[in-house]
Amino acid sequence: MMRTRCRAAEKGDEMAVFNDGIAETELPSGPPVTTDVVVIGSGPARAGAALFLSALAIPNIMVTKYRWTANTPRAHITNQRAMEVFRDVGIEEQVLADATPHELMGDTVFCTSIAGEEIGRILTWGTHPARQADYRLAFQLPLL
Repeated sequence: MMRTRCRAAEKGDEMAVFNDGIAETELPSGPPVTTDVVVIGSGPARAGAALFLSALAIPNIMVTKYRWTANTPRAHITNQRAMEVFRDVGIEEQVLADATPHELMGDTVFCTSIAGEEIGRILTWGTHPARQADYRLAFQLPLL
């Protein structure tokens, strides 16, 4: 069996510790899971793979190192091609319902720390008045 180590471990740096207050993951007590495909990881590419497999009715299960789903956004803007893919797999309406409207997209703020002194800010994601028309013309779908 081949084992891999992350770059941080090779350099002697400590690995990030995830602490959700639970000492150990509870092992499932039900029957074994049977599936055709196991997707290892839950990043965008692998989550997409699991979604596409499911859309094709191919049984699959995604395994990730986390015990929870993210409670913060993982993308700031969704491009037109991504929305076409969401439509193809039947989740466009759900994405639109859960999305932040474009008019609420704000500034990119530069600070010394998360609660530190603000160094500066810029209007981004097509929110600057000089760029709004460019974004609207480029994206035929709603900006999310």
